[in-house]
Amino acid sequence: MATASECLAGRGVAIATVVNFPSGDEPLGDVVDMTRASLADGANEIDLVLPYTSFVRGDTARASEYVSTVRGVVPSECHLKVILETGEIGAVDLIESAARLAIAAGADFVKTSTGKTSTSATPDAVRAMLGVIRNSDATVGIKPSGGIRTIADAQLYLGLADEIMGPAWATPQTFRFGASGLLDAILTTLGVT
Repeated sequence: MATASECLAGRGVAIATVVNFPSGDEPLGDVVDMTRASLADGANEIDLVLPYTSFVRGDTARASEYVSTVRGVVPSECHLKVILETGEIGAVDLIESAARLAIAAGADFVKTSTGKTSTSATPDAVRAMLGVIRNSDATVGIKPSGGIRTIADAQLYLGLADEIMGPAWATPQTFRFGASGLLDAILTTLGVT
């Protein structure tokens, strides 16, 4: 992290890292320590995996505590992205509840997936999350992540953002992709590879 921060200093590139990754089951004290260390090493975006297993079992207090505690450590000028792990949460109503919880506890972005489970981003999950964002009083972005590998995949999710949030909403401040596989498709389309 420190090396990336040093190499990219002054270039306007955000440095992101994940905490409570990928299981969502690390002890909260360890997650806080890792967050502080990452920020000290130059991270300006923290991606926190929601304790989704606890959340699905009905322990919303634990999930909320993780988000609000990490939010308390992450300065306001840095982004806190909360990974819901929507493929593991499953039901759309639970995905909506998880997104509401994350936003209420201070998330700047909600993100679909770690990319480490069998189901990552899905149109239903992204639609549900965008609906929660639209109905929220907060300014929150979304990051569809995992399984997005083609230009058509990207267009699908951008189309959902246009449909639900309006055509000018998706900007780098509100919409991002978490899909390393998509980079290859973009580079090929641009003729860069």
